[in-house]
Amino acid sequence: MRIKELRLRNFKQFRTLTMKCHDQLNIIIGDNETGKSTILEAIDLVLRGSVYSVDALGLENLLNHAAVTEFMQDSKSIKDLPELRIEVVLDDTENIEVNGRSNSAGSDANGLKLVCEIDYAYTEKVKDLLKKPHATFPYEFYSVKFSKFSDLPYAGHRERIVRHLFIDTARIDQANATQTYVRNRYESYTDDAQRAVYAMQYRSKKEEFNQTVLTTLNSGLGKDSFRVRTDAKANLEADLTIYRDDIPIFNRGKGMQNILKVKFGLSKAKESAQVVLLEEPENHLAYRLMKEQIEAIQKDQHVDQLFVTTHNNRISSRLGLDHCVMLCKDCVEPGYFDKLDPDTAKYFMKAPDSKALEFVLSPRVILVEGHAEYILLEKLYQSASQSTLDTDGVHVIAIGGKHFAHYMELAKVVGNKVAVILDNDGDGKVTCDDRFTEYGNLTNLKMFYDQNSSLRSFEYSMESVNADLCKKLFGNGKNGVVQYMLDYKTKVAMDLLKCAETVNCPAYIKDAVAWVRLST
Repeated sequence: MRIKELRLRNFKQFRTLTMKCHDQLNIIIGDNETGKSTILEAIDLVLRGSVYSVDALGLENLLNHAAVTEFMQDSKSIKDLPELRIEVVLDDTENIEVNGRSNSAGSDANGLKLVCEIDYAYTEKVKDLLKKPHATFPYEFYSVKFSKFSDLPYAGHRERIVRHLFIDTARIDQANATQTYVRNRYESYTDDAQRAVYAMQYRSKKEEFNQTVLTTLNSGLGKDSFRVRTDAKANLEADLTIYRDDIPIFNRGKGMQNILKVKFGLSKAKESAQVVLLEEPENHLAYRLMKEQIEAIQKDQHVDQLFVTTHNNRISSRLGLDHCVMLCKDCVEPGYFDKLDPDTAKYFMKAPDSKALEFVLSPRVILVEGHAEYILLEKLYQSASQSTLDTDGVHVIAIGGKHFAHYMELAKVVGNKVAVILDNDGDGKVTCDDRFTEYGNLTNLKMFYDQNSSLRSFEYSMESVNADLCKKLFGNGKNGVVQYMLDYKTKVAMDLLKCAETVNCPAYIKDAVAWVRLST
C-alpha cells in the first residue's frame, strides 16, 4: 500500500497544497518554516485515524491562522467558516471500502481523509456567538471526522488501512532504542543454540553469586534474603550492552544516539510498517556519522514507501535528488526533480562536496569557478551594486569549472535565477558559449565572461582594473604581478579582501551582479 498524493486545505501554514508522491522514496526539502515537518504530521494524523490525536494537538494549532483571521475580519457568516481537510490518496487496493468520490477532487479514487468543520447541530448557537462584539473563533464547535473516500467512517484503533511508523529522533525513547539495537546486533552474530548456551551460563553464574557472595549478607536476615534476579526479565539479553572505545553506547554523544534511534525505528518498520516517516535524520551528526546514517537509510529502503525530511546536502544528494520534493513558502504545489537528467542525479550522489541543496534552496545564485572568486565576490558585489549579497538574497557557490553543466542542468528543473561567472580561457565563444550552448536559451540562467580574450582568467581581469593596487600589493614577485596572482590565488584573494582600499570590479562581473539583481 503506497501513498500517491497528499492534499491539504487550511492545515497549519498551508492554505492549499497538493503533493504527488514517489512510489518508494520521497525526500522533502525546503527552507525553514516551509512545512517539511507539517507534511509528515499530516500523513501521520490521517493514517493514525485518531480523534484523540487531533484533540491532543489542539484544533487552534492545526487550523490555518490566516484563514481564521480572514474569517474574523470579514462577514463572520457561518457559511464562510474555514474547513480543515487532509486527504491521503492511495494506490490500488483490494479494500473496496476506501474507494469513492467523497474527496476534494470529486473523482473516483482510493483514500482516507480527515475533515474538521463546524458541527451544524450548533449552527444557531454559533451564529449568536459570532454576533457578539468581542466574539472569538468557535473552535469548540468544530467536529473531527476521519473517513474513507467512500464516506464510511475510519478509526485507526479498529482497522489499520495503511501500517505506518513515524520516526522522530526527538521523540523516541533512548533506552528502548539502545536496547533494541543491542539485541538486534547480538542476534545477528549468534544463532539460537549459541544464545541458549550463553543464557544458561549467565543464569548459572548469577545462581553461583547468590549462593556464595550473598550468603554472608543473608545469614543475619532471618526469613528475608537478598538475591540477584534470575527470572526471564533479568536475562542475558536484558543486561547485555555494547561498548565502543570502552564507552557504553548509551553514554555516547547525541550523534551516536541519533544513529541508534534511526536504526531502531527502521528495524521496527521491517516488522510492522508499509509507510515510514523519517524526520531530519541528520540531527547532531558530523561527517563520519552522517555517512553511517545514510548507509542505514539506503539499506532499509526496502520498506514500501519512505518519506524523509531534511535540509542537509549529503542526505538529499546521496539518497537521490531525483526523489526530492521541494517546498517553498506560499507554494500551492511543490517542485519535483523526477525529470532531472540521470547523469546529473548520479553526479550529485557521488560528488564529495555537493552543494546541491544550497543551490536548490537559493532563489538567486552566482556560480563561480574557484576559491579566489568566492572569497572576493562579496566585496566585488558591494563595489558593483552598493548593496550586499545578504540584503539582495543572493547566494554564491564555488563549484569548479568541470561541474558547471550539472548545476546548469539542475537550474533547468529548479527555475531559480542563476548567473554563471566563467573564465574565457582565451576564447570565450569556444570555452563558454559553444561548450554550454544547450543552456543558452534558458531565461533563468545567463553566462558572463570577460569579452577581452587576452584577459583569460579572473586574475588577469582583476589586475586590469586594479593595476596600481595589485602592483602595490604583489609587485615583488619574480615573474611579474599577474603571474604572482596566478601562483598564489587564494592568498592574493585574501590580501585583496583585507585591503582597506577600494577594489574595482571587472565589467563582466558587474554585468552578472546587475542581471542577478533584476526582478524576474
